[in-house]
Amino acid sequence: MARLGFDFEAAKIVAQQAGFSGMWHQEMNGRWRLPIEEGAGLEWSPTRSKLSAYGPSEAQERLEAAVEKALKGNLMSAPGAQGTGEADLEVIDTYQPLLGWLIQLMRAGPEGEYPKPLVTCAKKVVRQCSYFGGRESITMFSMWISPPYVGHSFKQMTPACPTRPYSITLMDWAGQMLDRLTIGDLYVDDALNDAIECLDLTDQFREKNKGGKSYLMSRRTFEEQYGLRVRIEQIDC
Repeated sequence: MARLGFDFEAAKIVAQQAGFSGMWHQEMNGRWRLPIEEGAGLEWSPTRSKLSAYGPSEAQERLEAAVEKALKGNLMSAPGAQGTGEADLEVIDTYQPLLGWLIQLMRAGPEGEYPKPLVTCAKKVVRQCSYFGGRESITMFSMWISPPYVGHSFKQMTPACPTRPYSITLMDWAGQMLDRLTIGDLYVDDALNDAIECLDLTDQFREKNKGGKSYLMSRRTFEEQYGLRVRIEQIDC
């Protein structure tokens, strides 16, 4: 699931758009849960403002697919924002929300059929690389307790291997993140730039120096299409 930042009210709206209703209840750890089926449902974390699914893996996949379909529907309506006034533009001024938005956009793109072990690995990579938590980088795989390697599944990926649908663009990005983390730390600006390239949006952004600082800025065509303005001060990694 594209784990974007949602406040609690927005998370409940997304759940409703996905066709889920019911009573949310708060757990002892402070998280809010919406039970949907036995042992599975949606969960919202107040510390990270993240919406995710919980439960057995197959149930999580079903719930995530429903939420992603709802999010995709929201994204597909975004081009209707063309002609949006300057005051109506949503502004993104930090890396994390822009990266989350780009991941959501990649997820909403065309899908292909991939071996199930590869999809499992890609999902784990995307999950780990979608949230930097204020850090400038994620440490390379050699420092991880459980890195998302896929090599142990090579022998399973025969012509008879079960497949799963997955976003072609997001698979491309996940592969690039896997390569980067195999040889070194992953920096947030590299993750962001790779996502922009995977979406073929490079010409929709520009860099501008102002007051001795460098900024990543969206172009007008991008802002008119998505109703979104990007003004991010670039970090010097």
